[in-house]
Amino acid sequence: MITLSRRDFLKLAALSGALATVTGSHEQIMRTLEAATPTAETRYVHSICTMCVNRCGIVAKVVNGKVVKLEGNPLDPHSKGKICARGQSGLMRLYSPHRLKAPMIRRDKTKRGTWEGFEEVSWDEALDEVANILKKYMEAGEAKAIMCGGGWVPCALYKPYVAALSKTIGSPNTVGSPPPMCFFPKTFGWAVTIGAGAHPHIRADHANSRYIIVLRRNLAGSLGVPHATDFAEAKRRGAKIVVLDPRLSESAAIADVWVPIRPGTDLAFLLAMGHVLIKEGLFDEVFLRKYTNAPMLLKSDTLTPLKVWEDEATQKKKYLVYDLHSQSAVPHDNAVNPALFGEYTVTLEDGTTVKAKPAFQALAERLEKYSPQWASEICDVPAELIEKVAREFGSIRPSVIDPGWHDPKYENTVQTWRMVAILNAMVGNIDKPGGLIFNAVGRSLKSSTLPDSRVDVQWMKEKGIIVKNVQPNIIAYIDAILTGKPYPIKTMMVWGANWVRTLPDEEKVKAAFKKLEHVIVVDNMPTDTAMYADIILPDTTYLERDDPLFGVAFTPDKAMYSAFKVIDPIYDAKPLIDIAVGIAEKLGLKQKYFKVLATILGMGEDKGPVLQQAYEAKGIAGIRELQAKGKGVDINALQRDGVVVLTPREKLLGTMPYKKPLGTPTGKVEIYSLKLATITSKAGKNPNWDPLPDWVPPRVFGKAEGNVFYLIYGRSPITSHTHTSDNELLLSIARRAHYCVWINRRKAVELGIRDGDVVKVTSLATGKSAKAVAFVTDGIRPDTLFTVSGWGIESGKLAYAKKMGGVPMNRMWKIFDEPYKLLPSALTQEILVRVEKA
Repeated sequence: MITLSRRDFLKLAALSGALATVTGSHEQIMRTLEAATPTAETRYVHSICTMCVNRCGIVAKVVNGKVVKLEGNPLDPHSKGKICARGQSGLMRLYSPHRLKAPMIRRDKTKRGTWEGFEEVSWDEALDEVANILKKYMEAGEAKAIMCGGGWVPCALYKPYVAALSKTIGSPNTVGSPPPMCFFPKTFGWAVTIGAGAHPHIRADHANSRYIIVLRRNLAGSLGVPHATDFAEAKRRGAKIVVLDPRLSESAAIADVWVPIRPGTDLAFLLAMGHVLIKEGLFDEVFLRKYTNAPMLLKSDTLTPLKVWEDEATQKKKYLVYDLHSQSAVPHDNAVNPALFGEYTVTLEDGTTVKAKPAFQALAERLEKYSPQWASEICDVPAELIEKVAREFGSIRPSVIDPGWHDPKYENTVQTWRMVAILNAMVGNIDKPGGLIFNAVGRSLKSSTLPDSRVDVQWMKEKGIIVKNVQPNIIAYIDAILTGKPYPIKTMMVWGANWVRTLPDEEKVKAAFKKLEHVIVVDNMPTDTAMYADIILPDTTYLERDDPLFGVAFTPDKAMYSAFKVIDPIYDAKPLIDIAVGIAEKLGLKQKYFKVLATILGMGEDKGPVLQQAYEAKGIAGIRELQAKGKGVDINALQRDGVVVLTPREKLLGTMPYKKPLGTPTGKVEIYSLKLATITSKAGKNPNWDPLPDWVPPRVFGKAEGNVFYLIYGRSPITSHTHTSDNELLLSIARRAHYCVWINRRKAVELGIRDGDVVKVTSLATGKSAKAVAFVTDGIRPDTLFTVSGWGIESGKLAYAKKMGGVPMNRMWKIFDEPYKLLPSALTQEILVRVEKA
């Protein structure tokens, strides 16, 4: 843990001007400051925190040109004035002495992986260098050899601006790392069931629920002020909370029931819950009949739909059900009382007869074998507890199973979240208070596909991955660099990503970075990845720039907000958008860039000149004003309040699927997934993509014994991703549990490991090892190790993070030679590790 005395803090503050680094509360700091400078100029500026993906609205207090305090914006419907420790510590990002402070170029490519050979240059020289590199490929007709990619910030906030540059230079290869590394498998499971599933699209209404089940997520100790505060509100109101987690997380610690489940077996627990709900009739028949495809008739022998066709008016799929009122098979929207159970003889149009049953009957038959007794052996959880949780979930209303967050972890991830969605639908809690609700952005999703010309699409086709045109796959680009297949990637522009520390198979990633002809990094911190750059373009922090207009994510309210520049950049850094425009200008393609950008932003190519004119007049603030005008947002109100609510949640809640169809083929919750049925018809039967949920064991199931453990990971209250690992304020409040490796007390005794010992953790997948400090506790299963991800920093310029040590998780992960065939996923917890005293 890093500790600084008050004297040391004050010295640092005097040297750097970072008043926020003074020890004690910020209010104490302010009193000290104002007493010393009674004529201090004080102002307040609205911004958006980007210390994690939740992007809470904030208000910055500025005194005499120094940012001294950050607070939550109480008008933000998303975070409601709350801000976490990471958000408060944004000042440390701004005033960090370790920041990248000026453009740098390194000519000697053999020095990649070190900080040797860099020299500071002007922005003009740096952008000329970048433009000359890009021109070389463009003039040779090889623009597709350039890849532009980023982490969550470019993906979530600035994707249009990075993608516009990539399209302008003629490369289809714009890629973000989050899909296969963070959310896509989970999102896909939800999307094929309710039509939406990414982080900003759905959430649980914890604050109004009476019974909450959480799995594969740590609401109380991880990302997300809005989710955590609602979770805490549920606890205050007396909601019963059940947490499935192999370790005693912050969420498990405040739960009524902690279920220390065997890693990767949540699906078995959920299947058994469905078994109990159906056996005991604890489901909402009305909801299932009207708003799901549970009555859809399937052929009894093949469990394929009896008949499906498209409604020309709605472009949604129609299907047959058995109407108990007319005792016949009819189109689903003509039925008076569609059956959920039974088997029926149906006469087809050609006069032949066939046996058919409702999808819910097929689900009931599937779940018959997945009893609590069966799940007990799989999950290492008492059958009686599984039964009790299922009964309470089905009888205490409103109840909800949290929709999860980060889960690329297991081969069964898709079916796990499919089953969560179905259980929520079985109790009829979709888009209702206290249940599963849609955020505003999740109500108007549009599907799109990636072009076949991309490296990752071609790579996934060659690998036999089934879902290949929906989400980018960064892992494909590492292969393309090393092998030249499906075609070579020769230059990489990395926008705000730390792939050397976050992508699977660390050595393979490093080898790829060393092989590239050119590496250009845009970032504000000297990350492990920045060490491999030839050119570094320093980005500003979020407090030093204006932002365009954004929709407020993670909230049921339809609202817009923006970040207003709090102070001018304190170093020779530029906002990411200005960097992208500067490169386009150096290429002589500025007009083209704005035409492309206008198209991506939905304005239309013809608005490119107008967009360019707005930018040239007022910079990024000009883009914001033009966007605000187009969306009917009062720019003065936006600047005054930081946020403008266009439609409150009260007017949106309860519309889907009741008044507006879902984004599924039928427009309903799909108990039987038609998208997965299509995949099955082409790729054959497989439990991974069965249209009805089925049991899929983790690859590592049952293989932990002796000194071999399942390795699981997560976040902590002081970390978001690797970008928070070098924050002196956060590290000063860190507990040992936040950076050590958790090991069960009994297993530690067996292995001769004591609390505080240094241990060696070796991945059986990669053969690579890391050293870490052991945290011996009863709060984790005997067969499991846990660590917070984001540690193992190597960059010598990140002095605070390097002191913390910890396990670099990507050294433990392997890029599987035999990929998960359904869709790109890193399978980041399908890992076994060996542990021994160092």
